[in-house]
Amino acid sequence: MFSGDIAVSRNVLMSASDFDAFELNVIVHVLSQLRASIYTVNSIPDPGEFFVSFCALANRHGCRADFVERIRKLRQKDIRYYVETANARRGLVITGLFSSVVVAPGGVMARISPEAIPWLLYIGGGVGYTHVETEVFFQFKSVFHKRLYFLCCSKLYKGIAAFSIDIGKLREVLGVPESESTGVFKNRCLKEFQNNLDEVGSMYRFDFGAKFKPTPRAGRPSLVGYELCFSVRPEFAKRMEESNPVWRCIKMIEDLYPYLEQKHPDMMFAADIQTRLKETDSIESFLTAMSGYTDKSFAHRANIMARILKDRFGIDVFTPRKKSG
Repeated sequence: MFSGDIAVSRNVLMSASDFDAFELNVIVHVLSQLRASIYTVNSIPDPGEFFVSFCALANRHGCRADFVERIRKLRQKDIRYYVETANARRGLVITGLFSSVVVAPGGVMARISPEAIPWLLYIGGGVGYTHVETEVFFQFKSVFHKRLYFLCCSKLYKGIAAFSIDIGKLREVLGVPESESTGVFKNRCLKEFQNNLDEVGSMYRFDFGAKFKPTPRAGRPSLVGYELCFSVRPEFAKRMEESNPVWRCIKMIEDLYPYLEQKHPDMMFAADIQTRLKETDSIESFLTAMSGYTDKSFAHRANIMARILKDRFGIDVFTPRKKSG
């Protein structure tokens, strides 16, 4: 894991078209601080007691008064997203990322809404998620590029580097109006995104190709969608494989989620398990115990992992937990 990077889940912020560029920057900034709290300080923040400082982000934005006003508006804005499990897809809504905003001479701080803590832990706390380079993300000026980055990351989480998408669906996800011509859409949203990743030194590379549908009669075929490819550059792949054992631990633990989601409805169990393993200096032992099962199927590996956690480390992931609050 690289300094400053966070993580994004299989469907995180697929409501990204509801947020503008500034709001997406704020959410990524919050996720980066939450990650630091969990994996550096090694603690899960108490609901309602987690504050985020916006000094660095405010300096990027420029006008302090405007920055404060826009932060305050996020207190009322709904966050709509979906949780996809092996058996169901649930729509969830959180009203207000922040419960309060504090403006002081030293800068701006906000208290995270208690309802948002589990959501943030789920979408930004694990490593079974695709890496998001925070500094790269902040350098995207276009909101379309930020949304496309999230879309590609959500696919890569599932191991899907290349995928097809209908032109209408891609416009919807990116929030590009129908009035935008296909030529402008291609250059403004896809080609410029590709160039930006190269220019800022991203660990990811992006390629795309058009999909056409033949017309019944002789003539030009019609554009129906795009083939997108988003993958890790070879020079970064080895560094990712040698990442911090804490992150490799969480990457394994997140495999349990589709099978245990109903038993752990607050979605915090993965961070809880990682914390308990770290507190007892058991992370390396856990990774060693799991090393012989990496070639097993997803379901088989998850079941073995649950047994190892219970039998060797006394962590019972089979027992249902009550909803928090």
